[in-house]
Amino acid sequence: MKGYGDKMTKSKATIVLAFSLLFAVGIASGCSISPPHGVNLRDANLKGVNLRDANLADANLAGANLFGANLSGANLSGANLRGANLRDADLAYAKLKGADLTDADLTGANLEIANLRRANLR
Repeated sequence: MKGYGDKMTKSKATIVLAFSLLFAVGIASGCSISPPHGVNLRDANLKGVNLRDANLADANLAGANLFGANLSGANLSGANLRGANLRDADLAYAKLKGADLTDADLTGANLEIANLRRANLR
């Protein structure tokens, strides 16, 4: 498919939106819902989403818009966050061990007690 992987397709965007809604409903109702290991959310618009304590280990979040997202306590170990928009995101206590944050925008992000061991911050 021409352009596959470059931009999010409509069907992929629908799946991401459906998952985001399920995840949000689960969090709001106190359920523990986590995405599949290594989930691909490349270029996803997750602005303001509540992913507190989510397991996003090895997830592909390259180019994702996570502006103002709550990622406190989230496991983002080994995640690809290249070029992600993390402006004003709450990453307090997040596990970013070995994450790739190359060219990510962390302006105003809360990184209090976040684990950034072996993370790429170039």
